[in-house]
Formats: sequence, C-alpha cells, structure tokens
Amino acid sequence: MPVSFRVATHPAQTFQGSTGSSANQTLSSACRKQASKLEELIQFSLTSKSEDVSRDIHEIIPGLVAEENGFVATLIEAYTKDRALIIRPDDVWLAIMSQFNFFVTACAELLLASFVAHEGQRALSIDCRPASFRDIDFGDLAR
Repeated sequence: MPVSFRVATHPAQTFQGSTGSSANQTLSSACRKQASKLEELIQFSLTSKSEDVSRDIHEIIPGLVAEENGFVATLIEAYTKDRALIIRPDDVWLAIMSQFNFFVTACAELLLASFVAHEGQRALSIDCRPASFRDIDFGDLAR
C-alpha cells in the first residue's frame, strides 16, 4: 500500500528553548522524581573530572534540552509545532536500547539463560582507598 505525504509550504520554525544550565538543573528537568531524592550529584558525563558540575551545560552542548521521554517528546514537539528536526542514528539506537533495557529488566528471570552461560555469579570488588568517591572517575572505571 503506497504512502504519500505533502510537504508543508511554510518554513520550519526555529527552536529557542533551553531547560537547565547546570548539571543539577538538567537532571531536575529530565528526571523530576529521581532528582528530588538526590542528596548530591557526584559526577556528570558532559563535564570532565576537573570541571565543576555547576558549569553551564549550554557551553558544552548548545541547544541541549532535558525532558522526560526526551526522544518521543522531541518528535511530538517538532511535528506539532512545524519544527525542523535532525535525527541521528545514535538517537534511534539509544531509544531502542533504552526500551530493550526495560524489557530485559521486567523479564529478567525468563531471560537469564540467554545472558548468563554459567551457574552462580562472580563478585567484583574494587578497593580504591584512601580516595574519596568524589575523586573516582566512574567513566574510566566503567571502561
């Protein structure tokens, strides 16, 4: 069944919005419930270890808008307000992987055999004393 559409004759509107200029404000905009329970933000992936988490995020990524359900909300916003939107493959894959994560988490017992090939679990213990957890670069640790 063929699909057809008509391109709008009016130009796309520009987007001027911004939400949150610091790491804490960005987190509060994107994850309101979780941010309200937060005691302290240790690190933020958009700033390096030496930078303060209060640095203006818009200097690092101009046009960053933090929203709950960011990908879907962005698509709806662009469609309803006639805005031009550039979607990168990364955006689509990240949305797919996020949903896949929710599925795997919800069905963990059923899928256990697909992801774990051995009986039991191994424990990983990392001793970083006497350093404070504020001094640890969790990005490097994850690699």
